[in-house]
Amino acid sequence: MRPDNRNRRRGVAAMKNLLLALRLALREMKGSLRHFRILLVCLVLGVAAIAGVQSMTRSLMDSLRHDGRYILGGDLSVRTLATPVEDRYLEEFRGFGEVTISMETHAMIRDDDESASMLAELKAIDAAYPLYGQARFVDGDGREMDKTPQQMVARGEDGLHGAAVERDVLTQMGLAVGDVIRVGRDRLRITGIITHEPDRLGSSRFSISPRVMMDYGVIADAGFTEFGNQIYYHHRLKIPEIQTLTDLEETRAYFEDMEPEDMHWRVYSFLDAAPGLRRAVERLNIFLTLMGLTALLIGGIGIGNATVAYLQRKYDVIASFKCLGGAQQTVFLTYFIQMILVAVPGVAAGVAIGAALPQFVTPLITDRLELTAQVGVYPDILALAAVYGFLIAAMFVIWPVAKACRVRAADLFRSRVMLPHNLPERRYLAVIAALVAALIFLIFFTVEERRMAEHFLVFSVVSLFVFMLLSALIRFVARRIRIRNAPALRMAVANLYRPGNTTTSVLMSMGFGMAVMVMIAMLEANFSTALQRDAHEETPAFYFLDVQDEQIEEFTEIVTATPSARNFQLMPILRGRVVSAKGIPSEEALVREEYQWVMRGDRRFTYTAAAPPHGEIAAGEWWPEDYDGPLLVSVSRDVALAFDAGVGDKLTVEILGQRLDAEIANIRDIRWTSFTMNFAMTFSPGILEMFPANYIATVVVDEGDEIDLQNRLARAMPNVTSVRLRDVLDTAQNLMGLVAQAVRYGAAVTIIVGLLVLQGGILSGQQQRLYDTVILKVLGVGRRKLGAVFLVEYGVLAFVVMLVAGVLGTMLSYGVFAIIMDMVWRFSFRALLEISLLCVILTLAIGYLNIRHTLSYRPAAFLRRE
Repeated sequence: MRPDNRNRRRGVAAMKNLLLALRLALREMKGSLRHFRILLVCLVLGVAAIAGVQSMTRSLMDSLRHDGRYILGGDLSVRTLATPVEDRYLEEFRGFGEVTISMETHAMIRDDDESASMLAELKAIDAAYPLYGQARFVDGDGREMDKTPQQMVARGEDGLHGAAVERDVLTQMGLAVGDVIRVGRDRLRITGIITHEPDRLGSSRFSISPRVMMDYGVIADAGFTEFGNQIYYHHRLKIPEIQTLTDLEETRAYFEDMEPEDMHWRVYSFLDAAPGLRRAVERLNIFLTLMGLTALLIGGIGIGNATVAYLQRKYDVIASFKCLGGAQQTVFLTYFIQMILVAVPGVAAGVAIGAALPQFVTPLITDRLELTAQVGVYPDILALAAVYGFLIAAMFVIWPVAKACRVRAADLFRSRVMLPHNLPERRYLAVIAALVAALIFLIFFTVEERRMAEHFLVFSVVSLFVFMLLSALIRFVARRIRIRNAPALRMAVANLYRPGNTTTSVLMSMGFGMAVMVMIAMLEANFSTALQRDAHEETPAFYFLDVQDEQIEEFTEIVTATPSARNFQLMPILRGRVVSAKGIPSEEALVREEYQWVMRGDRRFTYTAAAPPHGEIAAGEWWPEDYDGPLLVSVSRDVALAFDAGVGDKLTVEILGQRLDAEIANIRDIRWTSFTMNFAMTFSPGILEMFPANYIATVVVDEGDEIDLQNRLARAMPNVTSVRLRDVLDTAQNLMGLVAQAVRYGAAVTIIVGLLVLQGGILSGQQQRLYDTVILKVLGVGRRKLGAVFLVEYGVLAFVVMLVAGVLGTMLSYGVFAIIMDMVWRFSFRALLEISLLCVILTLAIGYLNIRHTLSYRPAAFLRRE
């Protein structure tokens, strides 16, 4: 026979075999869906979590992009620090279209009699503001005011300029619309309350205080434009010629090339609006997507359990197929196709829920952010979630189906048939390995943060290996335990290793979920307390910014006159940027993307002879206090890691247009959460002293003296900004609370899937358990003793899961918090105890609910059926 004919016949036979398997699978499907409730729910939750999180992220990004011009306040924005662009550049800006200039800074505001003060964000606007959108204001009674921002800040008949404020200013200072506030050397009358500021989200800075809007000229009159004050100038442009993304990128590149050598500016397009919010949403999306994948992987164990439970009912059917001449391949294809067909409604429902979720959730988020909700259906995201669902379903279905294919024709004549204990054939193992490789490839190349994807894959593989090894170890030890005088305990231990045991199922289902829960609980405990736990008696109550050189003596007298003042520190501060490391431009020298902040914009530098008290030298030595030589620099470990730099390497910084080379003298470990005064880069004295500088100071005072010190400084030195650490911590904790809430929702999905998988694992062994229970009842064993046997069995498994999941979750939280986030991690016994108790209670509760039916089964009914 010719080879092509032989191949054609093989192809025809294979197609006939496949069609036969499909026909048998469809026949077997009738009435079988009720056996796959857990499988379907696991798929629905896992696929919905992935599709929903990614769809919501896409819709939020689309909303930011849609409102980009309003958020940024223009098509392009050029931001500078301390000084605006020169007039010659401004004229060139105006050649492109309309231009508006605004200034933003932090400063202290006081009431008119200077009895109260608070930190506020000042925003000074010109006559062209805003280019896009509309600012809205209300009066003291909450009525809408039909006024432009310029009318709100204009000079009134009493000679005072107006100021529009956010409601928190009135609430915290006990003021009302019409009252007068003092800002620097100037007095302003409150004309209304800001309810909407179109470009509020466009600020890339961390907001810790309410907004005060004023006229552009007031900032200079109030004395805030003196050298060194941290004022951001935003030059926003409305450019009619920009019609396409290409036009936008070309115009942006032109403005970046226009940057003068003696001034550093940053150019933003409306596609970059709210970069901080974008980064936060992207990070949260990656984290929640990986949690969805974790839930789907745990659900895969449930899919395997449900497949085993279903196939146990079909062993006689499989044996009948074998008796009628059915090939093993036909049997495999029949039940594999059936399982995949069963997965279709689960994946479809998950995709549908994931697609619908943004329709309801995204508008809630965009309303809070004052964005226009852009919600759609994203086929690529839904297709990816579906691929994940089918891939994991196939991975966990092949193993039990391949083992079931080994049921022999002779087993039809046995009273009970057990699943073969040997491994599936190599060809099936090869297919499983290929599916695992495909899943790893998909995760690695679809998760944007490669490092997080790597950690997730390592965690999944290590956890799977640990739980499988632990399951084998438990069975090995249980076989060798000899218990003589405790029948219930002896039977419980025997149940851990006998054929059809649920040891692996319980460990895998609850172990994965509980490890994730322990990790989240540990992270939340560390996050929620990180801001207080590192606080100690040396943690400052205040940071004072913008202290001028000529004010140092008076400033020191006012601060130290406070009875409880201690640990007073005053250091010079300059602003500059890192332009090269080890002779390579900083953009090229950067080796760790997570440390991009080192070269993002201007950094704060200082110089000192003595080593700062907070921070340990990890490499190198501090310079002598009388050092007078070439410029040296002490860098934090973050800076060293960013450029893979060590002691002796060179860094080049630019300060006020001048480039300076400095040799790294030492590397320090700095605990930033101690909130003491620290700088990522501290230089040796001498050379930097020729640059003009202002000063930053910290002091520790008792809580009862904080307000008095703040008010006295606000009266005497209006230009000095007092930042209360307590207010910063409260704001940070509120933000962390919102993130933790989102993470808890993701964890809840994981736990629900874990419980469903546990339920499925117990059900997969229910037939064998029912058989044993009936025999024991016939032999006279009471229901209470049988219940004790099963509860001891699940208690032992719950205890083991508690220990292993506790260790894995703790290690994972350490990796995330200490290694990835580079923060000080501390063990939280309370968090571990709470999750451990939850693990034991849930395992015992699910076990009891399932065995209750088994224990109530009457032996006579079972024996008649047999």
